Amino acid sequence: MAPELPEALWDGWMGMEGIRALTARDGFTWNPQYGQWVLHCRLSADVLEGGCVSPSTEWYVLVDGDYPNGRIKLLPAKQGGLALTFQHQRYNASNAENESDAWRRGEICLDTTVRVLGRHGHDDEPRGASTRLLWRLRRALDWLSRASRNALIVPGEPYELPDFPIARGLGLIAFSEDRESLGRWAGFDHRCGMVEGRRLVATREVNVVTAFLAPDRTRLLEPEWGHTVSSAKETWTGAWLSLEKLPVLTPYQAPATWGELAEVCATQGANVHDLLRPVVPALRDGDRHPLLVGFPIPARVGEPPVSMHWQAMLLPVLSRGKRVRRGFSTKAELGYWLEDKGSLLSGRKALDWVRSENWSSDQVSVRGRVSDLLASKKVLMIGVGAVGSVVAELLVRAGVRQMVLMDSDAIAAGNLVRHTLTLASIGQDKATATAAKLNLVSPHANVEAIAVSFPPTRGADISAMRECDVILDCTASDDVLPRLNAAGWDGPRHFFSLSTGFGAKRLFVFSAYGKEFPHEAFTDVLRPWLADERKEYEQADLPREGTGCWDPILPARIDDVWALSSLVVRCIEARIAQPGEASRLDVFERHWDSGESQGIWRVSKVAESG
Repeated sequence: MAPELPEALWDGWMGMEGIRALTARDGFTWNPQYGQWVLHCRLSADVLEGGCVSPSTEWYVLVDGDYPNGRIKLLPAKQGGLALTFQHQRYNASNAENESDAWRRGEICLDTTVRVLGRHGHDDEPRGASTRLLWRLRRALDWLSRASRNALIVPGEPYELPDFPIARGLGLIAFSEDRESLGRWAGFDHRCGMVEGRRLVATREVNVVTAFLAPDRTRLLEPEWGHTVSSAKETWTGAWLSLEKLPVLTPYQAPATWGELAEVCATQGANVHDLLRPVVPALRDGDRHPLLVGFPIPARVGEPPVSMHWQAMLLPVLSRGKRVRRGFSTKAELGYWLEDKGSLLSGRKALDWVRSENWSSDQVSVRGRVSDLLASKKVLMIGVGAVGSVVAELLVRAGVRQMVLMDSDAIAAGNLVRHTLTLASIGQDKATATAAKLNLVSPHANVEAIAVSFPPTRGADISAMRECDVILDCTASDDVLPRLNAAGWDGPRHFFSLSTGFGAKRLFVFSAYGKEFPHEAFTDVLRPWLADERKEYEQADLPREGTGCWDPILPARIDDVWALSSLVVRCIEARIAQPGEASRLDVFERHWDSGESQGIWRVSKVAESG
């Protein structure tokens, strides 16, 4: 039995009386399959006469059951609805997965540009029951009016690809393209070729492009990837073809069949079958292979292109064996090709588009990254404990690509109270286990592990250490710091010593730049703080692991250690931007009042001569 129409939705219904251009046909009905209320209506908009949008079109409004919260979708009706796909619209095909639905898939975008932030306070969309539905329908009328005038996008707004009808269950293909690689593509004469890639074993549905080849197998472009991608054992091959611009049917619909793709390519002076013919013989092995269709795209509408985009599809199993056109030898490639061209790659045969993503370092870190200056540095992390493991992960997630971790200790159960690793790493070297985790954090991460104490003695370890630009000491050990001077650096480095005080109340960040670590200067500025801490906690009874008087442990909660450690990245970023400044000790302190946090303050900044 259908539930009773909620009072809130009744208020929304009454609010729609303010739209003269809407005619409700059936009222709201309950759809139990989707848990939504459905309204069939007709929208009459102010459209351009003789344009591609009719003055009146049929629509279905799908409203979540908790209105005025939840989603509100406007979908064109299969009968009398919008049949084309425009910008700011989902691929507008009939819903093949649910033939009983009376609407198409082509939801139009009525959200504001800040809707992605998730908070209603950022958004202009009203949330009242009597106003929200009305607001959406008025935006739909404006969308139709602008669609009829080809005015849904304006120069300068973010560029938007069309919604490709992605086939389910085909995984993801990732590539790496940026401004630099776009310039290289411009210099190639080839329009097609072969693709090589690797499959990530941990997530088998993810396939990463590692090389583009010309038809004669000349290697054209090999993107730089991190350890996890470059060491993946499973490989795959495919094909690529490049176009001069986005393949799209007017006004903005991605091709869904081989016939539509051929039509779009023809408008650009390209014959898709002629482009593919040189490469398909290498793909006749009884498997399906990816085909990547590439085209240059801008960052904003009306601006020059900034990168290549590759939209992948999965080819059908190509002709082989006895499956050839009548009259041709079973060993003749021409017979295979005519079968492919006339049957498998033609007409209404569907294109199995695959989800495709640009995993260039700029793109994967677009949600938040450190400066290019810091990202380009190679970092040596000495000590991969509570502070070191957190800082290392923050740096890699923020875009640092090269790092060396040095620590001789193994992970024990007690470490997990504050460490970033898990029970799966018990007994493993901290450096090795942490490096393995960090290489899975980013496709561009190259994190090495040296499971020895500082300084290393093996030639290969010494070479890896001396390649680093930024040296982070996270051992909190006075025995390590003098050894930084004896390491024999061949040029100036950015040095940092990072540690927390008793109970992780304070964070000490010492920074310097030069050919050696200024140990005496560091000791002089830190000594007064350590003396104060000793007075504050001299009566404290240190916790111990196990029984008896062995192994006292520095007490500190994980939330306090991680909160303080999160400040380190900003400190490093600021200091390497100004290498000429004197060495300095920054002290940060957690503040509480009546049991409530007042935040973390910098309580001291002591500079010494450089």
